[in-house]
Amino acid sequence: MSNYQVEIRKLQVSEYQALRKTTGWESVEDDVVRNALITDLFSICVLNKNKVSVKTA
Repeated sequence: MSNYQVEIRKLQVSEYQALRKTTGWESVEDDVVRNALITDLFSICVLNKNKVSVKTA
């Protein structure tokens, strides 16, 4: 049985910020992220053990 799930939903600001941190991208203010996520037309999240995560090699 897979631990991965796909959900049709937008990322939370905290999830988005955590993903940016793991990639080494520059930080963005929460208000900017919140506004961008609000205007997103369609989003899906892939979760592992009920958490959005990035696996690095």
